Amino acid sequence: MLGYLPTEGFAAGRMTLDVDAAREAIRRDVAEPLGVDVVEAAWGIERIVNANMANETRRILASHGADPREMSLIAHGGNGAVHGWAIANELGIHRVLVPKVAPAFSALGVLVADYLVDLVQSYVAPLSRIDLERLRSLHSDLVGEARKELEPTGLSDDELDISVFVQMCYSGQSFDMSIPAGGGEGFRDSDLDGLAERFHAEHEAERGFCFRDQEPLVRGVRVVARGLTPKPERFAALGTERDAESARLGSRPAYFGDEMVDTPVYDGPRLAVGAEIAGPALVQEPFTVVVLPPDSSARVDDAGNYVLTLD
Repeated sequence: MLGYLPTEGFAAGRMTLDVDAAREAIRRDVAEPLGVDVVEAAWGIERIVNANMANETRRILASHGADPREMSLIAHGGNGAVHGWAIANELGIHRVLVPKVAPAFSALGVLVADYLVDLVQSYVAPLSRIDLERLRSLHSDLVGEARKELEPTGLSDDELDISVFVQMCYSGQSFDMSIPAGGGEGFRDSDLDGLAERFHAEHEAERGFCFRDQEPLVRGVRVVARGLTPKPERFAALGTERDAESARLGSRPAYFGDEMVDTPVYDGPRLAVGAEIAGPALVQEPFTVVVLPPDSSARVDDAGNYVLTLD
């Protein structure tokens, strides 16, 4: 209804969208009961959906004490590129990154992600009273278990990266912190040198305070084993058209809050690195559409991603 999605050629030509059916459903169920125009009703639906997603983002960021205005938004999934600009506007974000393979972003991430085994074994004692041989035994058991879990991957030792941490906290705390203390070869006496000071410094950096006059408490040993996998240089083929106008397909009306605007449409797969597009515009990829509102722009970066700048 708002003109963002192509009615023909949707989902790489596998689907045809029925605008008349959409218009009738919105007219019957939303527009007429509220006494508003059908397009205004569709825009209201769009705004509510975007506001809900923005509110969820605010909630998560607030739990980390993060200000969205200082951040960029990565918009992935089939609909990320369609809604990304509006969510960014809600949050005061001015830069949106749309991966070239946004619809398959999560699936591709799983395919190329490193194998990861993260194991923890409890061992509670004040730092001054720890049994180093006990730590070494726990370390050996955890490394052995991690290697066993990674064995089916067929990776060689050169393709494994093993990190070891001592879990530490102050007495009375309900959480602990992972303090680096060696690699996969085993605990050495030198790995524990300065462990208390490293904990105090890490606690101050992460939590904003520390108690250097208190003896830390050891809570356990943690082993993180990473099986390294090859990464492709890029996930999608790039086009050859650096001049975006050469990849223009035409235009269609799209709504951005005031009125239907005749909006240029571009063929995304034909765009090359460095191609720049000024909004309003619609960039059609096989399984998504990158929506650029008025007073915005997009550039294809070296990896083929769309980098949107919003005023």
